Amino acid sequence: MKLLFARIPPAQQQLATSALHAAAARWPQLSRLLGFLPASPGGPIAAPASTFRDAKADEAPPTLAQPPRTSTPPQPSHASHRPHLAQLRDASDYAERARAALALAKTVDAETTAALVAALRDPSSEVAAQAAEALGHHPGDQATAALQGVLENRDGFFNPMTRAAAVRALGLLLPTNHGLPVVSAVADVDALVSLAAIAALAERDENASADALMRVLENRAGFYLPLTRQAAARALTRLQNYEPDRLRRLLETEYDSAVREALASLAN
Repeated sequence: MKLLFARIPPAQQQLATSALHAAAARWPQLSRLLGFLPASPGGPIAAPASTFRDAKADEAPPTLAQPPRTSTPPQPSHASHRPHLAQLRDASDYAERARAALALAKTVDAETTAALVAALRDPSSEVAAQAAEALGHHPGDQATAALQGVLENRDGFFNPMTRAAAVRALGLLLPTNHGLPVVSAVADVDALVSLAAIAALAERDENASADALMRVLENRAGFYLPLTRQAAARALTRLQNYEPDRLRRLLETEYDSAVREALASLAN
């Protein structure tokens, strides 16, 4: 939950920290917004090898580099994807199922999309997260609706890793200025999901992005972790559509030196 770490029991605090670093290693955009990597120019960023792990895992399968949202949709690969479908559905080893989900990302047909949607409820969080990322390459109502269902998590089934991956995928799939699910996820009670939404908004840079990030920074109720506010400030520096006067008013009362430092160049 989005509370100060000092108020979280030690075991939960460690788990939250581990998940955060795993997500940052998987998504360089998020890593930069958290200050783990130096800033770079805007635009799509390819992800390195995955570091999401189940507790039993020695190695996690590679993650999928995300293409620009304007890229040409992947093409079906006909019968060559059949073994991957079988692995995704039937392999006993979670790592094999996750690798199959990765391989199926660029095979866009009804059967493959349906198999990846089903894999969102895989017992392994790594498989589910990989399936969510793969669906980011599958334009269409089926994938979008399934990912929105993961994000809403009405039955409480999906863990933060999978929900964060769903936010990332929705950031790629949703049309420009139709990113309300991503905007809403900024205020999620789970900090990892909130941070994923912030990173997705930094990549989309549309009309609602700057307003959503400013609302994070303007919140004085203690809802957001300091690292969430700092990530929002760094994300704001990547956008074009922000309100300078609103930003200057924020800086007049801003108490976090890292936020002030990130925003200083925008207020000049």
